[in-house]
Amino acid sequence: LRLHEGGRITALGAGGQFRAAGVLAKQHRLRRHGERLHAKADHYQRLIGVDSRHQLVGKHAVLRDEIRHVSDRRSNLNNALAWAAARWVVDQAIASRATVVYVEDLRSLEAKGMGATLNTRLSQQ
Repeated sequence: LRLHEGGRITALGAGGQFRAAGVLAKQHRLRRHGERLHAKADHYQRLIGVDSRHQLVGKHAVLRDEIRHVSDRRSNLNNALAWAAARWVVDQAIASRATVVYVEDLRSLEAKGMGATLNTRLSQQ
């Protein structure tokens, strides 16, 4: 987009798309891994019930730590991906001598009606 004298904005007409297939593949793998860990932890919790001396209590604690670790890895990966995408936008703007950069944040959009797992996948695209 270009901002002209008098406040008029024009588009160059050529769209661009940031592609990070490798990072997204890792992100999806970590998401699936986290989903499996959460399901397993929920199952352990149902088996343990209120018995604090159940034989699965130790495994459940280890599983919670692993869930936290996977969550931290996903957060770091998401931050790196956001930084790379922002850098790509700035590089494209510099290359096209743009005077205005407009980036739309789609996080507020909600994926609905596809089932819990597919909604989660769509919301993290």
